[in-house]
Amino acid sequence: MSAKRIKTYIFYSNKNNNKINYLKNKNIYLIYLPLDKNKHVDCKEILGTIGLLGYKNVLIEGGYNTIKKFIDLNLIDVFYFFKNNEIINKKASLSFKNIYMILKKKFKIKKIIQQIYLNNNTLTAFQK
Repeated sequence: MSAKRIKTYIFYSNKNNNKINYLKNKNIYLIYLPLDKNKHVDCKEILGTIGLLGYKNVLIEGGYNTIKKFIDLNLIDVFYFFKNNEIINKKASLSFKNIYMILKKKFKIKKIIQQIYLNNNTLTAFQK
């Protein structure tokens, strides 16, 4: 699937004109959102803006800090965790192990709604 067929929104805080022009040429809608006083994205403002656009479901694609912030603010209802057994980067691998442990802790009273094994890879869906 591509941004030409599906509306894709990207929130950004770094004004890199080359990236901005590249993404605009790919039919991606860009929404500027300055960082807060602690130099973090405002997760609630992102979700509020998405809601104003008329959307209820969101795919958050981010690294450890972004994902952890959404979890810590209790802004996730369902989390799909895809685990690939191939280690690309040891530091990233540790970050994702930490995310998995946080999910198990935060959603422990909840339930794992589905676990699928895909050629030694795992997709686990956590739900509140």
